[in-house]
Amino acid sequence: MRNSHRSPVEISIDNRLTIRGSRIGAGPVLILLHGGPGCADYFGGTTFEQWLAERHTVITYDQRGAGRSPCAGPFSIQHSVSDLEALRRSLGVDRVTLLGHSSGAVLATHYAAEHAARIDRMILLSPAGIRTGWRSAFDAVLRSRFTTEQAAEIERIDHDIAETQDAARRAELYRERFNVALPSYVDPAYRDTAPTLRDFNREANIHVNNSLAALGRTREWEAKLAGFDRPVAILHGRSDPIPWSVVDDYCELFPDALTYPLHGIGHFPWLENETALRMALDTLMYSD
Repeated sequence: MRNSHRSPVEISIDNRLTIRGSRIGAGPVLILLHGGPGCADYFGGTTFEQWLAERHTVITYDQRGAGRSPCAGPFSIQHSVSDLEALRRSLGVDRVTLLGHSSGAVLATHYAAEHAARIDRMILLSPAGIRTGWRSAFDAVLRSRFTTEQAAEIERIDHDIAETQDAARRAELYRERFNVALPSYVDPAYRDTAPTLRDFNREANIHVNNSLAALGRTREWEAKLAGFDRPVAILHGRSDPIPWSVVDDYCELFPDALTYPLHGIGHFPWLENETALRMALDTLMYSD
């Protein structure tokens, strides 16, 4: 691997917040955007990140409010976009490739609406919905995959959330609930590969999602993507509880996007079948 040394990345935002992450590899800059919102980075240190670093300078970071980037707010998709642009400027490059997973794909899309000229290409991996209406199907698939033990544990946690008034304890319970549900995000054959999230900032999650809902009520922001001409690839597992209809929504925003279904794979492709994901990315990114 070229330049496999990992080095820290830090940028100060308005002297109130420090966004922290890391850099590995050499070549064109590729920024990995984790999901959540309100989670910390889960790409750093994986074999997937190391594989990408064979061709790229790979940047991972914790979005504001979690992990190495603690923050009391404010939280919104607009703040997340501004943080990403500040990171891009700090790297001293004109254009970056964005690989956004789950709600990281939503962040990448909103960044594209504001900073199209700063994007080399975008890869949207297992994207969360960019428009309303997808969550009912998502929730139904999750519930259908809960084991008896999962359902009982989630019921217990929901009871504890309702009973406690302590904010710190409630925050920890929401993190526990998320982790109990995560095995149902992957294809049933890969339940044991589901990650455990070490951080979950419920406040950040709520406020970012509320800001997205406010923008979605008018969809006026989508007009900013008219004429966007950078390459876009969308990879989505056919066993992801997030329905394929979200891919159709992204294709309306990016009519020239290449789509790649990942069969037998759920929401965390690099954990479920990294070989299949690498093959897809080889085809979509490196074959021209």
